[in-house]
Amino acid sequence: MQILCYFSLYKQCFRKKRDGICICSLRKEWGRPAVRSRADK
Repeated sequence: MQILCYFSLYKQCFRKKRDGICICSLRKEWGRPAVRSRADK
């Protein structure tokens, strides 16, 4: 199961349990490189 990040209001962000980081993707295409962002703010 993918957990949504609290800053997913702007982008589609999903939290990976393995790394514990949030991956944001502007498009629904996961094939493209996603932007990694830490949930610090």
